[in-house]
Amino acid sequence: RKKEQQRMELEAFADGTEVKEEISVQTGDDGIPFACFLCREVFTNPVVTACSHYFCEKCILEHVRSDTKGACPICKKETHGVFNNPTKLISKKRRLVGSSATWQEFADACKKQTSSAKE
Repeated sequence: RKKEQQRMELEAFADGTEVKEEISVQTGDDGIPFACFLCREVFTNPVVTACSHYFCEKCILEHVRSDTKGACPICKKETHGVFNNPTKLISKKRRLVGSSATWQEFADACKKQTSSAKE
C-alpha cells in the first residue's frame, strides 16, 4: 500500500497535480473500499470501472471529462467512459447493514469492523 501511494505521488508530481492524502481506512479486509478514491468521502452513487476501482459517479465522470485519455485515476487503464453497477460493493453493504441503509451507515460499519479486527 505504501509503495502504491509513493508511486501515485511520484506520478502526480510528474503531472504537476496534487495527490490528496490517503484516508486512513479506505478498504475493508476484503479490499472493497468504503470511500471514493477521488473525493475521499463516503460514496454517492458508486460505480466501478472495468479494472475494479470504485468511485462516486460524479467524481469519476468529472475526472474522465478532464483527463484527455479518460484513464482510471488509480491504475491509468483506459475506461472508455464505461462504468458499471458495483455489485460486490452493494452485496457487501446489504450483508453488513441491509439494503435500505445509507452509504454513510455502510462506511461507519466498515470502519468499526476494521478497527475491531486490529484489536
